[in-house]
Amino acid sequence: NHHHHHHHHDSAETHTESEDVYDAKIFREQTTRLKSLLGGAAVIVVEPEWNSIGPNATEWVIQIRKMLREQERKSGGTMKFYLEGMAPMVVDMADSVYETAPTVTILSVVMVVMVFTSIAFMSAFIGIRLLVTVLFSLAWVFGLLVILFQDVQVLGAQGDGLHWLVPLLLIPVMVGLTLDYDLFLISRIYEYRRSGLSTKDSVVAGVTQTGGVITVAGLIMIVAFSSLMTSSIHILRSVGLMLVLTCAVDTFIIRTLLVPALLLVAVEWNWWPGCVPSVSRRVKLVDASDLADSFETETETETEAGAGIAAQEAQEDSFVQGKVRAGGMHGCGDDDEESI
Repeated sequence: NHHHHHHHHDSAETHTESEDVYDAKIFREQTTRLKSLLGGAAVIVVEPEWNSIGPNATEWVIQIRKMLREQERKSGGTMKFYLEGMAPMVVDMADSVYETAPTVTILSVVMVVMVFTSIAFMSAFIGIRLLVTVLFSLAWVFGLLVILFQDVQVLGAQGDGLHWLVPLLLIPVMVGLTLDYDLFLISRIYEYRRSGLSTKDSVVAGVTQTGGVITVAGLIMIVAFSSLMTSSIHILRSVGLMLVLTCAVDTFIIRTLLVPALLLVAVEWNWWPGCVPSVSRRVKLVDASDLADSFETETETETEAGAGIAAQEAQEDSFVQGKVRAGGMHGCGDDDEESI
């Protein structure tokens, strides 16, 4: 009602009326902030009692928008509603990122792995095998995370899954962590294969030789990343847990069991279409306890001789298999002298 009175007061005066005018001014400012002059548009401020960018944000934004669409329909197209603020911004950002990111990430990982491994190992199959180990690793880690974050709710999780940025940033890192140990191992096995051992023997020798180094490297990474789990920020805690799980799964399950097992499927085909020499050397299979015995007592006991013969047979067996398979290789002449 103060619109009609055109009083001009000095700021020094403090009449009751000037206070009225001041109130009116505030009222006007507030209304123009929330409502347009002609009343064609208005802002409605909604304040949920819970954390609006917390666990329920996405569901809430979807529901409110649905309700607003219905209101628009009811008004027969005379009204239009928009939902703005931090929660809808975050939800929309996550949506737009996830429209493109997964396909780009998958394509880039597959391309990089296939291109580099085919160059490094001259092989069409090693890349595919590495991708299987990557998939296996990611599946294990995300499975464990569901149990830990959603079911058990460790590290102060609210049971609402991961923050949307975390998988986006971490999947490339996790792929890298998984690949590097598997590559250490496979490149060592490949070296042994090039030196004339059969694939089976190369796998045995490779796993044995790299065992300690990779385990220690994995443990160092686990210790380093676990420091993130003490952070006060939940996103960082989840990052830490994901990286620790990735290192653990890779160091103790994938590198020790899955990679060797995959290499022993279709054994000599691993290296196709590159050339590897035919089998010319072999690994002696020795039982550690026998070694210790023979060092203590020079005399050969019955059992030891038995073990020796068994080892000899096993060795012959793997050697013969190697020979047969190597004979079936394609386009690789017997270039033993050169390659050894």
